[in-house]
Amino acid sequence: MKDTIRVLAIAPYEGLAHLLKLIGNQYDMLHLDIFVGDLEQGLTIARSHLPGRYDAVISRGGTADRIRCITPLPVIDISFSVYDILRSLKLAENYAQNYAFVGFQSIIDTVHILCDLLQYRIETHVVNSEEEIAPTLEQLKKQGITLVFGDTLTHEIAGEMGMNAVFINSGAESIHEAFRQVIQMFNTFSMFDSRVHLLEDAMRLQTSSSIILQEDGKLYFSSYDEDDAEEVLNYLRGMITSTLPDRHSKSFHLIGEKLFSIQMQKKNYKDNVFYLFSLGLSPIPKGSSKNGVRYYNHEEIKSNYFTSFFCLTAKASDLNTTLHEMNASRRPIMILGERGTGKDHIAYRLYLESPYTNKPFISIDCKLITERYWTFLTKHINSPFCDNDNTIYISNIQDLSDSWCRQLLSLILDTHLYKRNRLMLSCSLSIESDRDPSRDFIDYLPCTSLYMPPLRELTDDLPSASALYLNKLNSELSKHISGFETDALKILCDYDWPDNFLQLKRVLSDVVIHTTGNYIQADCVKEILAREMTQYAMTAPVKSTIDCNQPLQDIIKNVVLSTLQDCGGNQTKAAHKLGISRTTMWRYLK
Repeated sequence: MKDTIRVLAIAPYEGLAHLLKLIGNQYDMLHLDIFVGDLEQGLTIARSHLPGRYDAVISRGGTADRIRCITPLPVIDISFSVYDILRSLKLAENYAQNYAFVGFQSIIDTVHILCDLLQYRIETHVVNSEEEIAPTLEQLKKQGITLVFGDTLTHEIAGEMGMNAVFINSGAESIHEAFRQVIQMFNTFSMFDSRVHLLEDAMRLQTSSSIILQEDGKLYFSSYDEDDAEEVLNYLRGMITSTLPDRHSKSFHLIGEKLFSIQMQKKNYKDNVFYLFSLGLSPIPKGSSKNGVRYYNHEEIKSNYFTSFFCLTAKASDLNTTLHEMNASRRPIMILGERGTGKDHIAYRLYLESPYTNKPFISIDCKLITERYWTFLTKHINSPFCDNDNTIYISNIQDLSDSWCRQLLSLILDTHLYKRNRLMLSCSLSIESDRDPSRDFIDYLPCTSLYMPPLRELTDDLPSASALYLNKLNSELSKHISGFETDALKILCDYDWPDNFLQLKRVLSDVVIHTTGNYIQADCVKEILAREMTQYAMTAPVKSTIDCNQPLQDIIKNVVLSTLQDCGGNQTKAAHKLGISRTTMWRYLK
């Protein structure tokens, strides 16, 4: 606690200034800076010295009232004590002519108390502003009043009007009382100040940081003292200008390179509006996907989509109307298709054209989820599943176990995750598995489904898309390739592309690297595809044309594969079309 209380004292007259100094010497803990000035003059003095390092202000009457309007510091009024008024009344006993007391309410109230006690009948007049003093005195003068009692300004105006006036002085008792109020108020404020500092120190020990902003965005309090504090503050100020809920809410935000879990609330306190923020660094680092969870901002998703091979295809343009209709609805979306058909990029496109681009795009890849992070996702308070108004994309649900699929579906339904967020899922259809977990999600949520056809069904689009991607590869690899030989392009179009756009992108990169001339040669394409066909020999779908010059078992297998292809990879539908069970169908495919 401070040992010295710094006080700015503004006295309306010299006598009071002298008395303040004399009595102030009796209080060791007070440091007084004393000035003389009444009303506007006193206000000017206050403006020139405040806020300074003062703890309180002492003045009197109308001067004190004016100073209160320009400072948040406590302003102590040297009031008129009973003794001050009593001394004036004793003087009035010796005056034979008519007299009256004129002053502000505080003076007249004390006069009334004494008159009641002493049974005096004295004329009093209350003025509410200095402009009322002269008209009041003029009226009293007409009534035959020759003497008035009042404060400094009343005394001065009465003299100018030719009336006798007695100035009501503030005595030592009033000054002692003012000093006691200053000390008492200071001790009370110091106690609260100590508690506030203690709470601030305690808040700084918390793992989360607290920031309070005023309605105009000015910082009121912060326990966040990292190097990026100004960037964080500017981000929070931007949140104030957007729609901030009155209720308590929590959400994830990417600020710079950090992912924050931010709890926020708007509070009204004594007619002032404050915005309360609690910031915690998310346990999931931005940009890391080793555990299957990654947060992207708008710019990252924009870059991922517009630098992809898929956005160069005619299929991407053909989906404009469909994607617009999907974005007009809040229903979850299930994106189906084989591996590499652009499911992730469709999710990016839907996000970019949605109203949620100011919030993170949260990608959860079930192929990479560990048991530890699955527990985090489904049970931790900082899980993205606990957040609201984000875009959550859960990909590769076919890689979840049956029990985890059921748990995820139950969580989505029970917590209304799909109503609180924009939810998208993807499932890769494969002839290597008879599991189709997408059906339960589509039926129970329910989902709007979007099927992405394989590249082998989009061969008409392949030449133009490949040419556009070739231009991108020229820039990346410092090449100057003009295009494809006719035979080379035909080979590309005739290939089945079991890994779809992923495989095509990889093949084109390889052939560009190995091409030294102006055009990509057919032999180079054959060599690269030979390696690919070896790698995908067991999984590559076959053309629908059946070669009957082969053993019956191979013909049956090819018929099953062709039917499965025609059914878009839907095992149940293909088995039904063939009139066999799914178990029999997969026995034929062995």
